Amino acid sequence: MLLVATNISSYKLGNELLDKEHEMFFFLTNYLKMAALSGKTHQMQINIAHEIQKYVQFHFFSEENYMEEIGFPNLQEHCALHTILLTDLGERIYKLVSNQLNCKELVLFLDECFLHHTLQEDSKIINYQLQLQLY
Repeated sequence: MLLVATNISSYKLGNELLDKEHEMFFFLTNYLKMAALSGKTHQMQINIAHEIQKYVQFHFFSEENYMEEIGFPNLQEHCALHTILLTDLGERIYKLVSNQLNCKELVLFLDECFLHHTLQEDSKIINYQLQLQLY
């Protein structure tokens, strides 16, 4: 059960706030992975998954505030992606709780979300921010 994103520095966007928040997400995801690998109880794994869920809610709110602050033109579309990701995460945690999903599958989902959302979607925010700095 290896994390796809093994080196957080290769996923830095160049925005201190977003990069720090992404580092925390990476840390929590690794914490969940280590809990599973070290044989922590199912309940402890669930607790960590809920911690990740709450952190993701905070991060998305923070990111949405930043996008609004800089006048990011695709704010609504990006917020809609956040809603979809939070819904998917909630459904997967429910499945973890009810033993329909194992921790490995949840970690893989979190990795895929982190990689895609950060590199594909959050990079658009930074590109817009850089365009603003040119003028």
